[in-house]
Amino acid sequence: MTRALFALLLAPLLLLGGCEKEQRIPYIPPTLHDWPKPYRGVAGLRVTAFVTGWLRVRPGLVYRGGSLTRERRLPVLAFAIRHPREGIVLFGTGLNHRIADKRGDYLGGLSELLLHPEALPGQDLPSQLAANGVDRSAVHWVVLTDLQFDSTGELHAFAHARVVVTRNEHEYAHRVPSGYLPREYAGVESWKFIDFSSGGPLGTFESAVDLFGDGSCMLIDTAGSTPGSMALLLRLPSAPLLLAGDLAPVAESIRYTAQPRAPYDADRWWDHIWRLKRFQDLDPQLHVAPGDDVGPLWRDPPPGLVLHDFTPPVDPGR
Repeated sequence: MTRALFALLLAPLLLLGGCEKEQRIPYIPPTLHDWPKPYRGVAGLRVTAFVTGWLRVRPGLVYRGGSLTRERRLPVLAFAIRHPREGIVLFGTGLNHRIADKRGDYLGGLSELLLHPEALPGQDLPSQLAANGVDRSAVHWVVLTDLQFDSTGELHAFAHARVVVTRNEHEYAHRVPSGYLPREYAGVESWKFIDFSSGGPLGTFESAVDLFGDGSCMLIDTAGSTPGSMALLLRLPSAPLLLAGDLAPVAESIRYTAQPRAPYDADRWWDHIWRLKRFQDLDPQLHVAPGDDVGPLWRDPPPGLVLHDFTPPVDPGR
């Protein structure tokens, strides 16, 4: 979602619009690869969505065609997946707990002014997991759609876990610091780098990697918004759920193919978003969770997903 927004810090003229080249709808064959019918899920696979805070941002800074005058409060989501063999797998770690201090200096400078990150005490992912009876030591894997701050905010809390990211994303984040907060992932001890050149097709997508070898958690190449973005498809027992991450930050990304304001590679993003739309057309059972939008989850939650409703802690002095 917000990954592309940081480009605006260096390119404020994008607020004025700019020229866009015409893009044609790509032809995507009506074939679902490695997608048996009837659908077969993985028994015991469950997922919980947590809202770890919000970004108060003008939609026009997120996607082309959005308002540049009205603000929208976008939830920053993180997902905890219970795998029957691998323990807890996180998809993103949400915002850093320091944002709840409301000092306005976590991102610093213009970033704070454009993105307005907000959170409440106890809303960070480790705190919410603990409140739900999940010990952080049970988290064995952390999958990141990218290395931007709203994915890596609490990565330090899971230093024991194996962190999964694409090699392209990791190399880019260390080469081009703009838009990344290296301090959030500097302490990672165990990386697992994904190279989609060795992957095979899945559904309508050209390249995917089976994280655990059992078909439960399929990593999908969705590069475009950033150099190494990826999505995660979960084969829940009753229906498939695709955690879109950077590919589709909000529902408009899918419904209107609303292009990110400042993608790294607009052509690749365009191809991948249409592959997602085609996937949905060919299999109406497929549920999609945008990276920063809970609307689709509230309206049509797949069986096996729980959207955790965060309740702020009570101040005992009141």
